[in-house]
Amino acid sequence: MISEWRLNMKEIDFRHTIVGQGLLWFGAAISIAEIVTGMLIGSLGIIKGIAAIILGHSIGAAILFLAGYIGAKEQETTPEIVKISLGQKGTTIFSIFNIIQLFGWTSVMIINGAKALNGVAENMIGYGNERIWCVVIGIFICCWIFVGLRKLTIINGIVCALFLAFFVIMGCKLIFLVPKDLVVADSMESFGIGVELNVAMVLSWLPLISDYTCNVNKPVKGSVISVLSYSLGSMIMFSIGLLASIVFQESDISNIIIKMGLGGMGLFIVIFSTVTTTYLDTFSVGICAESINKNWGVKKVATITCIVGTLIAVLVPSNKFEEFLYFIGSIFAPLFAVLFTDYFVLHKKENDRKFDVENIGMWIIGFAIYRVLMNYNTVIGNTLPTILIVMTLKFICNRVKCSIAVSYTHLTLPTN
Repeated sequence: MISEWRLNMKEIDFRHTIVGQGLLWFGAAISIAEIVTGMLIGSLGIIKGIAAIILGHSIGAAILFLAGYIGAKEQETTPEIVKISLGQKGTTIFSIFNIIQLFGWTSVMIINGAKALNGVAENMIGYGNERIWCVVIGIFICCWIFVGLRKLTIINGIVCALFLAFFVIMGCKLIFLVPKDLVVADSMESFGIGVELNVAMVLSWLPLISDYTCNVNKPVKGSVISVLSYSLGSMIMFSIGLLASIVFQESDISNIIIKMGLGGMGLFIVIFSTVTTTYLDTFSVGICAESINKNWGVKKVATITCIVGTLIAVLVPSNKFEEFLYFIGSIFAPLFAVLFTDYFVLHKKENDRKFDVENIGMWIIGFAIYRVLMNYNTVIGNTLPTILIVMTLKFICNRVKCSIAVSYTHLTLPTN
């Protein structure tokens, strides 16, 4: 099924594949969640806030590129490349965690979009109902799923152009509204948290990117375009959130849209920015599900994911968004640190074991390291130190294991 999915994707002309990747990932970055996260670092002020955005996205983009490149080079989806480290059956563990976080992302994106739409609608027409807006967004996402990636290049191009126009207008208005007497925080602790939030947002796509770069014919170019497109869009969103937080001193995106006189256009942007981002989450659930059971169809599972995510958004209130991002980072950053060491350092491209207990153990250790480092704030956040520590430990363990194997071989060789 996964090979069939890849074959269908390759029917697109190469030029459109590259363009499609860029539009797909730029659209993925344009979301209310990105703006809201940008608002969380407003206390840094504009100078340190922008610095945190640039540094955090640079770290995240470098890591995201490595994951995307492996998928593009091997022409495999994420569940397939993870087999290199976790084993043939061990990848199921990854898929389960990924499906859980994607269900979470789907519901979070829908409820964030619904809250913003509700606020704008209440102001414009005097009526609001978050649950109805959740259902409306869910229906649009299902429509996107049925259209499919193959037919979305032109649609994504039009939608992304409208997104860009809207946010350029919004950004320009915010720049002129920035107060001259900015209060800039001096806390290095806050700066480190700001960097980590940026890194965590970028790396929330770490388990997904290979699901899409596996279809490009030029691994480096395709991966670079995907990562740069997402990073550019994400930095724009974070910057708008940062400026909005400073200018209006509030965190309600719907109020900000109304105060800027962008109500009608804002409704359109909120709906479709939520759709283009959440669509990728639902589709990747389908890909992960097929890695567990090949009889499950990608579109069928994606649609079920959308429906369940909509129900969760309607019935369960979502909060503590920051903790959700940190959870994602603590789960997937250590896993990909192990994969990067296997693939780029040890040049390992396959694993015949059902479960690679050693690497699974290293993954668990990495998770613990990340959670411990959350108690300490560094200028570069927690993710990069965790990845470097795990890669170092993995490399040292491999060298020790090789030395023991060589010593054992020498001891068991017959002497003349």
